[in-house]
Amino acid sequence: MGGETIGPDEALRAVEQYEVCGDKGGERLKCPACGIEAEINRTRTEVSGDQSADTETVVDTVLEYICRNPACERFQHNAGETRHRVYPAEEM
Repeated sequence: MGGETIGPDEALRAVEQYEVCGDKGGERLKCPACGIEAEINRTRTEVSGDQSADTETVVDTVLEYICRNPACERFQHNAGETRHRVYPAEEM
């Protein structure tokens, strides 16, 4: 897997996993200021361990969230992020 680009199917699978299992705890990420469920603003893929054949390649999709509450002081600002393992696949 080292050096390969993660396609949209893998990224979508991570998002679908979040939708199904609610970030493994059943709770959606909420704004720390107002407590309203945050919305996904951006996604990115992070790859580690692919510099050497001696290390395991790990691929995570990171979802960045913003507050969606217009009355909140943090409206449209960072509310946190969640990380979802794409490779190797985690057991659910």
